[in-house]
Amino acid sequence: MGNFEWKQGRRTYVGARGESIIDYGIVNEEAWEEIESFKVGERVESDHMPLEIKIKGKEQEYEKQERRNERKEIEKRIWDEEGIQRYRSRLEKKKFEVKEDIEAMIAELSNLIVEATEKRKIYIWQGRNNGCNEECSELKRKAREKLGKWKNNKGRKEEYLKARENYRRKWEERKREKREEEEEKTIKALKTEEV
Repeated sequence: MGNFEWKQGRRTYVGARGESIIDYGIVNEEAWEEIESFKVGERVESDHMPLEIKIKGKEQEYEKQERRNERKEIEKRIWDEEGIQRYRSRLEKKKFEVKEDIEAMIAELSNLIVEATEKRKIYIWQGRNNGCNEECSELKRKAREKLGKWKNNKGRKEEYLKARENYRRKWEERKREKREEEEEKTIKALKTEEV
């Protein structure tokens, strides 16, 4: 890959205290002939930029937009209040013998769960980050745009750092909200079990 002058090198680390550039890359002799291109990518989730090395070979192309629009169908067992009550009543009626085989007991418990829960089909959209809402995605897009402008000397570093900080703050807020929601669900489930 070679050694680069400062003007040729691309920044691989961008932080509030400074930045660094990639100055060389190391590959083995056999791989040297297989490399088509080598560049520094863009990422706003981290201070470190990814190194993207394109290697000759069979190329699998797909459209990012197509991947976003794909959805995957999965079946999930739903635990609702009725299901919990059905499970409890069936479990109370069930008598297990101590002599029984452990595997048989596990199979019977599994059957009780299957009978008590309702199976539903749900769809999961591929290519989307479920932890991030629209506002968070928009802030990420803006930060990535500022990064591109700054890397091409059409914008200022401070603008990029501010946009990235706004994105990170919103992402952390969203993660905290999701964690609190999960904790509330767990507490509610535990309170329901105590009753």
